[in-house]
Amino acid sequence: MDDIADMWSELPDHLERHPEGDLPGGDAQVLLAAGSEGLDETGETSKDNDPGSVAFDLGWWAMDWSEERGDPLTFGPPPRDGRQRSPATVVAVALDYLRAHGRWAAQHHLGYDTYAADIRKLHARMETVTARHRAPTRAGVPCFDCGGDLIHEIDDNGLEDCEWTCQVCRRRYTDRAYALALAQHAQDASLVTIDGEQWATVARLAHDLDRSVNTVTAWYLRGAVRTLRRRGVLLLHTLDVHARHLPWWLPGSVGPLSPADYRQAEQTMRYRLALRATRREADTERQREARAS
Repeated sequence: MDDIADMWSELPDHLERHPEGDLPGGDAQVLLAAGSEGLDETGETSKDNDPGSVAFDLGWWAMDWSEERGDPLTFGPPPRDGRQRSPATVVAVALDYLRAHGRWAAQHHLGYDTYAADIRKLHARMETVTARHRAPTRAGVPCFDCGGDLIHEIDDNGLEDCEWTCQVCRRRYTDRAYALALAQHAQDASLVTIDGEQWATVARLAHDLDRSVNTVTAWYLRGAVRTLRRRGVLLLHTLDVHARHLPWWLPGSVGPLSPADYRQAEQTMRYRLALRATRREADTERQREARAS
């Protein structure tokens, strides 16, 4: 509703005369009008065959809600000399009423889905007229199949698709598939290999080692482990962090490590990480089976 209020105030700036034979002001004029049926002194209208102005659509739904609630709604004093009520007055009153009773309508009004669809269409038309047509929303993860960008496509009415679509291979993702893609992307990005050496995020290392994030953070703040930034993400050298972790789980491991101890630490840690990954996969499979049943 806030967007509609903002765009309503911008509509007069988009009035322009179209080629001869077209309606002066074009779509902006239609949206600014009261509607072909107009609004009587009580604000009541008939929605049939109306061109769909802002005042008409908002006023119609405000009156519909007020009748359903048994709550009389007026749009200010009656206009003088039989003139049509000002669309600006209708929009202001209707916006306030719809904002105030939106929660009630969502819970109790049987026509709420139709109302929501009307508002989305009105919002899309106003976006087009005011040159606010939004670009497709991009996801923060690549496509599972080809690595292309995932977007919410915009249809001809300016409405955003509820599913993600790959711009390259056109695969479509449901909410569940997108959530899995997001989780996989985060997992992949948390551990990288650069020139044969592994680097990981603080959160990934803390999770894998069963140490707190604060503890791992303290190690790099004290300069005890090597760090680098990749695409703005802080990464820690995994073996440096593992070496700091050794006294907690490798018997007799105190002080500086010899090359042999370091190799043993690496082999042991790789085994522990592989075992942990296997357990996580087993836990995930049990959860899937539980949800399926």
